[in-house]
Amino acid sequence: MHELREFVRYRRLGWKNNQPDDAELAYELWNNTHIATLEEYRILMEIKELVLSLIQKNDGRWTWYQLARALSAHGYGGQGNLVTFMNELVKEGLISTKTAPNYPNPLYCMTAQGQNWLENHKARKVA
Repeated sequence: MHELREFVRYRRLGWKNNQPDDAELAYELWNNTHIATLEEYRILMEIKELVLSLIQKNDGRWTWYQLARALSAHGYGGQGNLVTFMNELVKEGLISTKTAPNYPNPLYCMTAQGQNWLENHKARKVA
C-alpha cells in the first residue's frame, strides 16, 4: 500500500518515469518520499485506532459529525474526508451502520472484526 503512495509522491515531484541520474540525489528523493509516506501511514493507523476506540466506546450513538469533533479534540482534525474513511472501515468489515429516526446520517457500530482488529493492534503496540 505505501509503495503506491510513494509513487504518487514521486509523480507530484516531477519524477513520472524515472529518478535522478545522480545516485545521491536519487537516494535523497527516495528517502524523503519513503519517510513521508511511512509517517502518513503511521498517522492513518493512529487515526484508525482512535476512530475504532471511539466507536467502541459510543457504539451506535455517534455519526461522522461526533467523530469529527472528537478527532479534532485529539489533534487529528482535517486529515481527510472522514465520511470516505468511515465508508472504507465499513467495506473492511470493521464497523457497520444503522439508521435512527432522529438522525439524518448513519450511526456507527463496532463489529466483531473491528473489535478483533483493535485488540490485535493494541497488543502489537505493547509488544
